[in-house]
Amino acid sequence: MHRGMSLGFAPALSRHGISRRNEPGARHASPRHCCGRGRLLSAALLSRGRGSAGSANSAKRTSKGFKAAGKARCSPRRRHKRKQAKTDEDHTARENKDETPLLEVKSQEIIQTDFSLEKLQKVVRFNSDCTILATGGVDGYLRTWKYPSLKPLCKVLAHQGEIDDLDFAPDNKVVTAGRDFACSVWQHGVLVAGLDWSHVRPDIPSKTYRFQGCRFAAVEDSNEGVMRLYTVHIPHRRERRPLPCFLTKWDANNFLPLLNASCGNEVISTLAVSEAGTYLGLGTITGSVAIHIAFSLQRVYYVRETHGIVVTELGFLPSSTGQKSQKKHLDAELLSVSLDSRCKLHVLRARTLVPIWLVLLCCALCFLGVAFGMKGLLP
Repeated sequence: MHRGMSLGFAPALSRHGISRRNEPGARHASPRHCCGRGRLLSAALLSRGRGSAGSANSAKRTSKGFKAAGKARCSPRRRHKRKQAKTDEDHTARENKDETPLLEVKSQEIIQTDFSLEKLQKVVRFNSDCTILATGGVDGYLRTWKYPSLKPLCKVLAHQGEIDDLDFAPDNKVVTAGRDFACSVWQHGVLVAGLDWSHVRPDIPSKTYRFQGCRFAAVEDSNEGVMRLYTVHIPHRRERRPLPCFLTKWDANNFLPLLNASCGNEVISTLAVSEAGTYLGLGTITGSVAIHIAFSLQRVYYVRETHGIVVTELGFLPSSTGQKSQKKHLDAELLSVSLDSRCKLHVLRARTLVPIWLVLLCCALCFLGVAFGMKGLLP
């Protein structure tokens, strides 16, 4: 019994300076002494084991108590806050939902419209009733197609170089502007007229400017269907000191110039005309947008560099009868598209005109006031 106790607690006894009897050089202790030490160590070990178990149980009880207390402490208010936060997140997600309408484009027919080495189509236009399609590209050919069958109608070499712009007249005449300093009018593949800008500005040397844009437009409030042709002229070469660009208005019957005006030093990239022929829209290669009155070519709206890069296309919103009643305070709305992947809306506010009778009345009152004042000063 004593030996079993001494062997069973050998590691513990060795730590307390008591070794086994059979080991050489070991210090022999009496059975009584060994038994007493064994009882003391066994009691200490048992108390230590109970203590560790007790501390573990107490830690479990304490953690359970904290958990229960935490649940009891945060249950109503914290649950309400969590629910409110979730509601706010759902509301924010609904607000940030992308509801932009998608435009689905389906391919009907595929045709080749340019046969140059670059194979680059630069401009395409529909006529007024969308039955004829005209295209122009780098090879200089004007091609017209029947729509929607896309059967070729005619093909003509319009320019010795690229075609920058073209447009349809109501009678299906086609005007083309090219980089060969020419602007020509065609009908059924036959040349009708060529515009000569040298008569407009004889003070400017030839081949200094070229045609950039061309648009047909009706004369506002004209019951006889009178038409005008508007063209844009830009410098052929860029100079260190920028040259001004010009707008020209032509008679669409005899194609003679009627009016010419400067439109700034920024190079014009695109031209648009409103539905009623009242306003002209201009876009520049620097991203600026301007609106001019078609009658006088006077600028009434201008935003400098509203786009970060060249303006590629402009379009006036149509003004129907129902829309006019809702937008009495607006004269025109112009959309601009640029290579910066942005589309912007430009609004021209309605102009407030003073009646002529009110002006005459004010002049008469001023005259009478001056007359009576002079009469009081005279003896």
